[in-house]
Amino acid sequence: MKFFQFSVVIVIVWVQRSYCSVSSLEPIDPKVRSMENITFTCTTTVPGDVSIIKWLFKSSGGSGETELSDGGKYHIDDEMSTEEGYSYLTVTNLELDDSGEYKCRITGVATFSSQLTVYDVPTASMVMDPSNPNIELGINITFNCTSNYEAQIEFTKNGESLEGLERVDIESSVMTIVDSQLTDSGSYECVVNITDHIGLTERTEVARDIITVTTPVHVNMTTHLRLEEGETARFSCNATSYPFPSIVWYDGNQQLANETIGDKLFVSETEDQQRSTLVSVLNIRRVTYEAHHGTQFYCNASNNGTSDSDHGLLEIKDPWIALWPCLGVLIEISILLPLIFAAEKYLSCCKSKAP
Repeated sequence: MKFFQFSVVIVIVWVQRSYCSVSSLEPIDPKVRSMENITFTCTTTVPGDVSIIKWLFKSSGGSGETELSDGGKYHIDDEMSTEEGYSYLTVTNLELDDSGEYKCRITGVATFSSQLTVYDVPTASMVMDPSNPNIELGINITFNCTSNYEAQIEFTKNGESLEGLERVDIESSVMTIVDSQLTDSGSYECVVNITDHIGLTERTEVARDIITVTTPVHVNMTTHLRLEEGETARFSCNATSYPFPSIVWYDGNQQLANETIGDKLFVSETEDQQRSTLVSVLNIRRVTYEAHHGTQFYCNASNNGTSDSDHGLLEIKDPWIALWPCLGVLIEISILLPLIFAAEKYLSCCKSKAP
């Protein structure tokens, strides 16, 4: 009878220890991105030291368990109060190999497990051919979109779908724009839609390239001016390209920088959007024969690696040119008069000597 009573007491104590205690492991079966951290919390109300809690790990596809200790990528912290004990396991810088079953074993009580799934961060990338974002008019452009997950891929330009448009050929993850035009300039996106991957909600990754379709620069300018002194010379340079080029003026071999352009010499520019032409006018006020006659002015336009130039000659009429006929007459008179006087004197002498 006494033995039976003692056995009942042991059973009651075991039931109280095993089933009246509250023990748990959180979180349950989490899914976490690689390179992030995760903390498991094992809680018990079993009286005693938290040293009875052990952490175990079994990798996905592995056959054996490994007891984890504090150090390296694992950090274990224990905390004990009068009623509860806590043990925290933090796994840092998660990698795909960290996926597996993590166990919290409370010695003499129970073992709790949680299945961790580590997944790569979804990424998208796009490679463009040619790689130069400044595209020459008329060539084909190819975009190749890749992702580290199998997913639905959509190509857009400035946020709008390119599906079904003329000159746009899309095959799976490759898009080709045939015979590029100026209107093809813009921001192109490769949109990767990932849906329901390991329980994730839908997410979107975007790769982006901005391109500009360009035309070679062509320059046409005033080639010859012949002016009077004091007039204003105007050399007009028309530079056609898309996008608009930048223009630099030269006086011979010397660049006309901003500091050399002042009251007597200035540049005005206007944009002709319809013809994609930049019109630059070099104005030279109060020209003089001495300073400007025979000077060649150059207009150099450049845009995205292409350039073109042209030049014009400035001639100033000689201010003395109107006096040259008068001077010629005076010279002739100054030469002829002495000859006439000499001839008359000679004739007079001859007559006086005649018999």
